[in-house]
Amino acid sequence: MHHRPAAGQGAFPLHSDPRMAEITADPSLENLRDVLEYIDQGITMFDADLRLVVCNRRFLDMMDYPAEMGKVGTPFERFMRINAARGEYGEGDAETQVRERLELARQFQPHRFERQRPDGTMLEVIGRPLPRGGFVTTYTDVTEQRAAADAIRKARDELDLRVEQRTAELRQREKDLAEQTEALSITLEHMTQGITLADSQLKLRVCNRRFLELMDFPEWMGETGTPFEAFMRHNAERGEYGAGDVEAQVAERVAMAQQMRAHRFERVRPDGTVLEITGQPLAGGGFVTTYTDVTENHRSHERLHAILDTSPFGSVIWRLSDQRIIYSNQRFAAMCGRTVDDLLDTRIVNRHRAPSDAEQLIERFRAGEPIRDVEIQFRGPFGDAFWGLTTFEHFDYQNQGCVLEWVYDFTELHQVRTTLEHLAQHDPLTGLANRRLLQEHLDRTLAGAARRNGIVAVLFIDLDGFKALNDKHGHDFGDWVLSEMAARLESALRRSDLAARIGGDEFAVILDDLKGVGDAQAMAIRLLETLSMPCIRNELTTQLGASIGIALNDSAEADAETLLRFADRAMYRAKREGKGRCLFFDAEFDGDMQP
Repeated sequence: MHHRPAAGQGAFPLHSDPRMAEITADPSLENLRDVLEYIDQGITMFDADLRLVVCNRRFLDMMDYPAEMGKVGTPFERFMRINAARGEYGEGDAETQVRERLELARQFQPHRFERQRPDGTMLEVIGRPLPRGGFVTTYTDVTEQRAAADAIRKARDELDLRVEQRTAELRQREKDLAEQTEALSITLEHMTQGITLADSQLKLRVCNRRFLELMDFPEWMGETGTPFEAFMRHNAERGEYGAGDVEAQVAERVAMAQQMRAHRFERVRPDGTVLEITGQPLAGGGFVTTYTDVTENHRSHERLHAILDTSPFGSVIWRLSDQRIIYSNQRFAAMCGRTVDDLLDTRIVNRHRAPSDAEQLIERFRAGEPIRDVEIQFRGPFGDAFWGLTTFEHFDYQNQGCVLEWVYDFTELHQVRTTLEHLAQHDPLTGLANRRLLQEHLDRTLAGAARRNGIVAVLFIDLDGFKALNDKHGHDFGDWVLSEMAARLESALRRSDLAARIGGDEFAVILDDLKGVGDAQAMAIRLLETLSMPCIRNELTTQLGASIGIALNDSAEADAETLLRFADRAMYRAKREGKGRCLFFDAEFDGDMQP
């Protein structure tokens, strides 16, 4: 147990949540509604009885609800019933759909999902329960973000379709292989594709003549039992894989084949033939591979470059062995603020704001992890950074093992998302942390303190006399005073501390890494002094005070919710004992009834 001053010495107050009827009658709620109208999210708050406390017009517009639905007290059930009646939940009995959603809502569990409305709008819905019942929900239109992601996937889906078609054909042939051996042999010999079947030991079971012709292999290599390694060594010795140590090239490719992974790539042979190679692992081990001559579709590198140069995405090809760039389209060069010639023969990792992050991404790709639509920062013009969605594809280019990287600049979307995340965690009036961020920060702080046996204090602060000031001078002046008090709190705290606005004229402070209980009391007294200084605006001078309740993590059950409740109790006791003071929580306070 940490030593604490006796009751009557410094502490903090904060009142617990008032009854919902009192909240809705509070004049400050009208001010909150005004603030919500400037947020580009739909926002709703329902009380513990599932009746609407507040929502903004953006919510009504997003969900196509009539204005009358935004009235305080509208039952949650009514929203669900309208949705069910107009088919928002798909086909089914409307009453059953309403009942199921009401049962889920009454559980007051955090939730997050996306839903596509009948008009095609995609909404991200995030709900958080309130400590004393009810919940707050945000509705974000993510239609444009999803459309951008769909555009990136579209090109890949078209390519994957061809692979799926060939794979389905190969699986069907495998199923019929045992009973149609002779017919299959005839079929294989008349195929325009080369085809091979290797077993789980990477030994050849069957191939057709077209495969030997396309790869220019001698007849003896088509015999059953020829090891996969022999084909790789034959290729390496004649320079199919470019300059380098033959044994290292063979070992690398055998190791990749032993992973039995599906693969698809294109390779340019020394004679200029372009082959599309597609491999599919078999359920019992081994794999089937097809070799298709696509030279007519890739007659020259100029045609390939023309395709990439007309892409709306940045495209860059770099060697997997040393990460040096051997091709870039104009779009990627412009993103980096360089010319194409500037980029050639430079390392791709140096085009990233943090090269170490890029190196980790490459290692994940080497290990077989798909790299698709990964968010990472690149170096842009004039030293600025931009956010890119990057995708890696294995690509044989100029007889070298390379990576074709696609980059989509989504800096603006990233900034919008960052802004929305900030709004979700901060009070829009004062800029302080909101209750959600306060709870998360306190959970982390208590976990860290438990590991090092540290002292944490929670201060609950209620401004004395604010309601009278707000009624007398109006909400605009009241809002200014709240912002001023928030600024004073932040200026008085250490960098490691956190100040939050709970609601109305209530604030909370988390003090971490205290040397002793006296540090908490000293900070409380300091805050009392700074909050009681006169407020001067346009020759109007006013003065408020504060009552503060303090709770310490001095017991095993001192979790975040408990400490907030204890500090709240202590604040009310301080208010009863004359206001303008601070009190530490004592067990005898826990039975107090709040005013």
